[in-house]
Amino acid sequence: MKSILAAGGIPTFISLHESEVYENLINKICKDELNERDAYIMQGLVNKGLVKRVIENKKVYFMRRSGN
Repeated sequence: MKSILAAGGIPTFISLHESEVYENLINKICKDELNERDAYIMQGLVNKGLVKRVIENKKVYFMRRSGN
């Protein structure tokens, strides 16, 4: 388990695989570029408030939330 500060300075615990997926997210990444498991984990990070999901040109992109 790792702890990452979410927006507002709230410590959020994530698993090691979630941490690996989060660290690979540098700018933004298209959901089509991820395998099914990583897309599922990325959605979990959206639910935890660490990543935001953006829809552009009918495609889903994941980006880190600002302030992380």
